[in-house]
Amino acid sequence: MTPEVTVHLDGASRATPDGLVLLAGSRLSGSVQVRASEPVKCRRLVVEVGWQTSGKGDRDQGWIVQEIAGAGSLEPGAVHPFECELPLGPVTYRGHLLKIDWSVRARIDRPWAFDAKGEAGFVVVA
Repeated sequence: MTPEVTVHLDGASRATPDGLVLLAGSRLSGSVQVRASEPVKCRRLVVEVGWQTSGKGDRDQGWIVQEIAGAGSLEPGAVHPFECELPLGPVTYRGHLLKIDWSVRARIDRPWAFDAKGEAGFVVVA
């Protein structure tokens, strides 16, 4: 059974229908929770915070990668906190030809198995 990875972002009180709203350059914190029926063997648990473009033209992206757990096993239900400082830009943009979206992606790098992944989006404003 593939474990379920859930990303929780702190500050739900600042959430809008589009997601949590943060200022560029502020701190983002949250946690990753792993749901499984037994301990999950892993090479590492990685959190990536970043942005990516979509729409017309070339695609671009920028990610801050943080390893929050090393090799070993992850206990079911365990919560793994993370924290990082957001860059000053780019900010979230939703135009007709171009979109810039921010998200947090968590990935369990599992040996000889498909990686388990979870994701949560948020909005960055100036």
